[in-house]
Amino acid sequence: MVPGSLLRRVLQLLLLPRLIETKDGSFEVDLENSGAHRVRRLQFAPAHSRLPSFSQDAESLRKEAQVKFRTAEEVAGVSKMQSDAADLRLAGDPRNVPGPDWPAQTQEESNEAWPTGHQPASLAAWSVKHGKLSMCWQSKVLRDMEHGWPGQCVGLLLVQATTLTTCRNSCLNDPRCSVWQFNPGQMNGGCWQGQGHHCESRNGYNAVQFSGGQRIQHGSIRVMKQMSGIEVHGLRPIGKLDSDDQSTNIERCRNVCYSDILCQYWQYGEDGCRVEDPTYSSVQYPLTLEGGASKTSEYARRILAGEYIQHLCPPRSQPEFRAALRKDHPDLLGEYAAWRLVPYGILLALVILTLFCLAFCIIDYQDLSEEEHMTGVGARRTSSRSRKDAIRRGTDSSLARQSQSPSSKTAQVKAASYAIRRGTDSSLARQSQSPSSKTAQAPLPMQLASLPQRIFSPPQQAAFGFSPANVPVAGIRPRPKCQSKECPATEITRSCTKWNYVCLDFNQLPWAVNEAFRIASSGRPGPCHIDLPKDIVSMKAQVPEAIFKKAATLTADAPPMLDMGAVQKAAELMNKAKRPILYVGQGASHCPEILTQLAKKANIPVTTTCHAMGIFDEREPLSMHMLGMHGAAYANFAIQNADCIIAVGSRFDDRTTGIVAKYAPKAKAAEKDGTGGIIHINIDKSSFGKVVQPTVAVWADTEHALQALEPLVSAGDREDWLKQCQAWKEQHAFDYVKAPAGKIKVQQVLSELNSYLHRQDVYSKKNVFVATGVGNHQMMSCQFLRWIKPRSFITSGSLGVMGAGLPFAIGTQVANPDSLTILIDGDGSFGMTNMDLQTVKRYNLPIKMAVMNDDRQQMVWVWQRLFFEGRYISVTNDNPDFVALAKAYGIHAVQCDNEEDLPKVIEEWMSHDGPMLVDFKVVPDICLPMVAPGKALDEMILLPDRDAVLGTEEELGSMKFEGLAPS
Repeated sequence: MVPGSLLRRVLQLLLLPRLIETKDGSFEVDLENSGAHRVRRLQFAPAHSRLPSFSQDAESLRKEAQVKFRTAEEVAGVSKMQSDAADLRLAGDPRNVPGPDWPAQTQEESNEAWPTGHQPASLAAWSVKHGKLSMCWQSKVLRDMEHGWPGQCVGLLLVQATTLTTCRNSCLNDPRCSVWQFNPGQMNGGCWQGQGHHCESRNGYNAVQFSGGQRIQHGSIRVMKQMSGIEVHGLRPIGKLDSDDQSTNIERCRNVCYSDILCQYWQYGEDGCRVEDPTYSSVQYPLTLEGGASKTSEYARRILAGEYIQHLCPPRSQPEFRAALRKDHPDLLGEYAAWRLVPYGILLALVILTLFCLAFCIIDYQDLSEEEHMTGVGARRTSSRSRKDAIRRGTDSSLARQSQSPSSKTAQVKAASYAIRRGTDSSLARQSQSPSSKTAQAPLPMQLASLPQRIFSPPQQAAFGFSPANVPVAGIRPRPKCQSKECPATEITRSCTKWNYVCLDFNQLPWAVNEAFRIASSGRPGPCHIDLPKDIVSMKAQVPEAIFKKAATLTADAPPMLDMGAVQKAAELMNKAKRPILYVGQGASHCPEILTQLAKKANIPVTTTCHAMGIFDEREPLSMHMLGMHGAAYANFAIQNADCIIAVGSRFDDRTTGIVAKYAPKAKAAEKDGTGGIIHINIDKSSFGKVVQPTVAVWADTEHALQALEPLVSAGDREDWLKQCQAWKEQHAFDYVKAPAGKIKVQQVLSELNSYLHRQDVYSKKNVFVATGVGNHQMMSCQFLRWIKPRSFITSGSLGVMGAGLPFAIGTQVANPDSLTILIDGDGSFGMTNMDLQTVKRYNLPIKMAVMNDDRQQMVWVWQRLFFEGRYISVTNDNPDFVALAKAYGIHAVQCDNEEDLPKVIEEWMSHDGPMLVDFKVVPDICLPMVAPGKALDEMILLPDRDAVLGTEEELGSMKFEGLAPS
C-alpha cells in the first residue's frame, strides 16, 4: 500500500501547480498549504513602467490604467460573460470602421461617425472568462531579440523562471506580456518580462548578452483608420529609434503598439515614435478634433505614418500559433519532467479497458431475450451455449421437452430469436406444426403490434419465413439506407462548397445554420451546404433553449492581420515601377472607392476580370477594360509589357493568363532587377503561388491592404506608359464586321443598347443589372457594354453554366425590385430554362429579356470549325417561335431582324412597363479578340485575322489550330 500522504504529494508534483499572488507582490505555488514554494517577482524597473499582475481581472486593469472603456458586457451587448473562445465585438457593422469625417469636432459628431454610435474598446474584443482576460490562441513574433542583443530593455520586470522555455511560455500565455528576455547567467532565473516601450532603442542599461528574447503580438490586429496627418493628443513619446532606415523605424514603432493590447493609436514623425500608453496619459474617447486630436499642429504636418487599430482574439478553431502551457515557476521535477505523463498513460489504459468491458457486456446482453430477463433465475438455468448449438444443428428435442415445463414459452422465444439472427428457420418451421408453437407465439403480436409494417421488406419475409408480427425488436433499423428520391447530396456538393454538413440531430440545427453563415461570410465568401433529412424537417418539438447547441460566434471571423512589412515592400515596388498595372478581380468588389483613389493617385492603368467589371469605372481614361481570352487586346498587351502587376482580389485564372510559361515576361525580368515584379493581394492564402509565384504576397482583406497602400504610393514618372496604353486602346478598340443587307449582329445590338443606356442617363436614375447565359453573347456583352458599378454583371464565370441567364435575372430582379434588370441570352441557353417565363409572369417581374437568336450554339460551332476541321455535331438549334412562346405566357414580345428597326425596338424594349422579350434574329459571328490555347496572352487572333480563321462557306480558313479546344 502506498501511503496517502506520499500519493497526494506525487499527484501535486505531477499536476501543474496553481500560482496565487500574495499581498507582498510574490506568488505562491498552492500545494494544499504544505510546503508551498515561493516565486518572488523582483522590481528593477523605473516607476513609470508597468506590467499588470497576472491575477488582475479586466475591471481592475481598466481602473489601474485609467482607461475610459465601457464594460465588456456593454460593448458586446450581452448580459453575461461568454466563454473564452468567444470573440466579443460590437453589434452592427462587424468592421466598426468610423466614417470619413472622423475625428469630428464634437463628441456627438464623433459618435455619429460610427455605425453603432460607440467607439469599440480593445479589451472588449478579447476573450473574457469569469471576469479575467484569458490567453489568445494566436500569437505572432514581431521581432527576435537574441544572438547578442546588446542591452536590456527598460521597463521590464524580473520574473523567476529557470529555463528559456518557461520564460517564453509564460509570456506567450499572458496577453499583457509583450516582451521577454532571458539571461541564464543572472540570479533569480534571469527572465525579464513586460511591455518594453523602449526595447527598440537598444540603450545600454544593464548591458548583457541575452540568450533569447522576443517581442510578442497576441491575437490579430484590425487597422481601423490610417492616422497620417492627424495628431492624437496624449500619446507617449518614445523618441527617435536608432536605425538609419526610416521604414525600419516605422515598423518598430508600429510593433510597439501592435504588441500592447492597451494601445490603439501609434504615430511616427520627424520627432520619432509615439504610442498610446494609458499609464502615461489618457486619450480622449471618442476622439475629437476639439480636445483629442489636431490636424493643424506642427507635429501633424510632420507625421509620416500612423494607425488607429483594434486588437482581436481569433477563436481557437483557426489557430495560427498555439502557445504552450504557461509555467512561470520552477519545475518541481526538474530533468524528470517527462514522468508527469505516466499517470495520464495509466489513466488512458484504464479508460480503454473499461470501454472494452462495457462493450463486451452490451454484446452479451443483446444475446439474451427480453422475456428471459423478465422470467428471472429459472429462465437462466439452460445454458446459452447449448441452446445456440441446438438451434444451429436444427434439433428441437429440448424445445419439445421444455414445452411441457413452465419455462417452455421462454425457450421458444429464445429459439426464434437465435434462428432469425442466424438465418435458420428449420426449427421455426417445425414449431409452427407443433402444439406448443401457438403458446410461444402468443406474446409476440402484443409486443410488436405498434411496429410499422413497412419496415419489413418482402425479401426479408421470404428469406426468414415469418410474418412481421414475429420479428424481434433487435432486427429493426430506425432509418433505412435507401429511400425513394434520395441522392448523396453531401458527396455531390462537397467539392464545390466551403462547408458541408448533414444534420442528423434536431438539437444541432440552430448551431449548423449559424455556423454555415459564419463560414460563408468569413474570408473569401463562398457557398455552404446543409443536408436536412425529411425527419428533421418534419419534426415538431418544444425543446428548451438550453438543449440546443450554441454557435461559437454569430459574426464572421476576423479578417487576416495586415502585414505592414509586406505592404511596405509592395509600395516600394509600385513606386519604383515605370509601367505598372492594376489587375483587379472580384475580391475587390466591396472597395471600389479606395481602389479608384489609389489608381488615380499613382497614375496606374486598371484592367479587370469578367466578374470585376465595374469596380473601376470603364469610362475613366485609366480603364483598360476586361482582359483575358476574349478580353481587350490593349489590356492583354499592357499586362505582357508591364514591369509591375498588382493583382488585387484575383486568382490568375487560366482565361486571364494564357499559357503561364509566357505570362508577364517584363514583370518577371523586373523582379530579378529589383525594379518590379508581381504583387498579389488576396484574402485567400491558398491562392498565393498556385498559378503564378508572386514577388510580394499580401494576405489581407483587399480593402484593408489598399487603405494601407494608398498613403505610401506616389505618382512617379509614367507619362510615356500612359500614352502607350492610350495608343493601344485606339489601335485595337473592340469592333466587328457588319452583316450584309442591313441584317444585324449581336455586337450591333449591344452597341445600340449601350448607347441608349448612357444617352438616357439610365445609370444615374436606377441600378442597372445585366444577366447573361453562356456563349458568344456573354463575351460580347463584356466587350460592348461599358460597366460603371461593381457586381452589376450577373453571369456564370468559370463553370460556364448554359441556361443560367433567366434564373439569374429572376433572382436579381426579386432581390432588387426597383432596379432595371436586363437579360442578354443566346437561343441555346434560353432554350434550356425558358419554362421560367411562367415565374416572370406570375410575379410580374419587369425583366427586359433579349434572345440573340442565330439558330446555333455559335461558340461551339467556331471551336469545332477551328480545332476539328469543321466536323460539326449538335450545334444547330431547331428553335420555337420565341415571340409566340412569350405571348403564350402573357408577356409582351416583338422580333427585330434589321438595323433600321433596331433603335426604336431598343427604345420600346427599355421603356416598356413590365416584362418584355425581344427576339433578335442575328447573323452568326466569331468573338474576337481570342487567345487560342497554348498561346501567350499577347498572341491573339485579332479582327484583321478573321477571314484567315473562318475562311468561307466552302473552305476552311488558312490559319491552323493545334492542341486542345477551349472547355
